[in-house]
Amino acid sequence: MDAKSIIGRYVRQLREGKGLTQDQLARKTGISYQFLSGLENGLANFSIDVLESLSQALGVRVDKLVAEAFGSSKSLSAPLLEKRHVRQQAPRHSRGRA
Repeated sequence: MDAKSIIGRYVRQLREGKGLTQDQLARKTGISYQFLSGLENGLANFSIDVLESLSQALGVRVDKLVAEAFGSSKSLSAPLLEKRHVRQQAPRHSRGRA
């Protein structure tokens, strides 16, 4: 997952946690709700100015917003493979052999 997606998901989480709609947060920051939607979905490129506006509107410092976004992304990583779900007799691919 790229930085835009990680930060965007966290902005959405903060917004929803504060009970704000996209329109309400967008008005507070001076951006359109369409742009905010793209940002939250990891599609929009955003500037530091936009990030600062969002952090102010959400009541979080920029550095904390970014750090927590990446800290929370660990919970979005791929699940661990449990040994009980692996078939022991399954054939294994060997590299370099035909």
